[in-house]
Amino acid sequence: MVSTRLWLGGVVHQKRERALSDELLQLVVRCCHVFAVVLVAVDGWKAYPKAIVKAFRASLPPPSGKRGRPRKIGWPGLMMAQVIKRKAKGRLVEVERRVLRGQLAEMEFQIGASGGGYSINTSYIERLNATFRQKLAVLARRTRKGPTNWSE
Repeated sequence: MVSTRLWLGGVVHQKRERALSDELLQLVVRCCHVFAVVLVAVDGWKAYPKAIVKAFRASLPPPSGKRGRPRKIGWPGLMMAQVIKRKAKGRLVEVERRVLRGQLAEMEFQIGASGGGYSINTSYIERLNATFRQKLAVLARRTRKGPTNWSE
């Protein structure tokens, strides 16, 4: 939540893989009210859109006696946006904002109401991630070139 800088939690994996996105989105869903209006803004990683749709589903009313699990439906209040940053020679040259689900006008209204500006962005979580990497050595990216002896 932008106005209070409330951080719900996080997930750490050694590699950025699909399991990471699934686990992270399950954590987010557990913190939400069912069918609440939710805006999720992510970076350009391709695993996020599928993980978001998969996580933000709910079962229909109890089964009617038919075989199989109840059908799941997507949250009607779910909005998804993606921010893709393109760099050339280490410099940011373009920021593309994509609306993946929902209406841009509704997203801008929700962003304004949250106190997080008026456009789709991922800057708050990027700043938090940078702070974690700076303060927690275990999360820092390794920058040394050449072989590393992990047993030392």
